[in-house]
Amino acid sequence: MNCEKLTFAMGCFWGPQDRFSRIPGVTGTRVGYSGGDNDSGSGGEAEEGHTDMPPTHRRLNGHSEVVEIEFDPGQVTLEELLEHFWNTHNPSAIEGYKPEDSRYRSLLFYRNEEQQATMERMKQKMTDQGFSSQATGLRAIQPFYPAEEKHQHYEKKKRQKLNDSKSY
Repeated sequence: MNCEKLTFAMGCFWGPQDRFSRIPGVTGTRVGYSGGDNDSGSGGEAEEGHTDMPPTHRRLNGHSEVVEIEFDPGQVTLEELLEHFWNTHNPSAIEGYKPEDSRYRSLLFYRNEEQQATMERMKQKMTDQGFSSQATGLRAIQPFYPAEEKHQHYEKKKRQKLNDSKSY
């Protein structure tokens, strides 16, 4: 199996991870932080007011909550995943926040020129269809910092805990 990766931000990472993990052809997901202007955790010089430590949920340092998915392009295409991305959030008002809020921005990260071209084409297609895609940023992939374990597959764990409590 020849898998590809897609990394994006579209608000709180719990729901998107859960929704995308259920798409046939998505072979794995994880949540984390990326897209900040500083290179937290790189071992380099810390910016004023920032620590030189990887971001966490309480210390984002300009990073956004992101989801990284691995998918089999033989089962689901990048275009299909991008349509799902735009159909499941409003980039101009994520969870009531303004797009300038770094934690909850709408971002797509491309890994190569082919992904970039596909993202630009799909962004234009969605704009032409009336979707608010202009608030979605496109960026070259940046360092990904995995979120704390308690945030990984949060919605799935919550459902499991609820199901376990009902079985008593």
